[in-house]
Amino acid sequence: MTEIPASKISMVSFADYEIINLLLKEDSFSCTLGGCYIKGEGSVDSDVTLRIDDWTSLQITRYDESGENPRTVTVAEAGQIREICESRLSEESAVISGFNVSTGHWQTFEFLCPTLSITVIE
Repeated sequence: MTEIPASKISMVSFADYEIINLLLKEDSFSCTLGGCYIKGEGSVDSDVTLRIDDWTSLQITRYDESGENPRTVTVAEAGQIREICESRLSEESAVISGFNVSTGHWQTFEFLCPTLSITVIE
């Protein structure tokens, strides 16, 4: 296993890669995907695991079918997303967005001041 350097985490995108496993708890987020894309370097075609830990706050927002009327949901209510359609990763925050598997509604996870790691599973 190889870890993607912290200096490159903000350049990583997960759009179009299948989520193999996603686990969200009150104090940790782990998502294994079928790969990722690193801006300026290209695709990583091995499975990767994104871990988010030690955040200061987490807000999960779900939008209705019109894409409006945001509603805050709990970790227990959040459920799974189909894929990570959008992501913004930095030391200040990690924002992960995608469509909820059960409802089909757009959902956003915003982690403030997280510890981030991305591991390539070879």
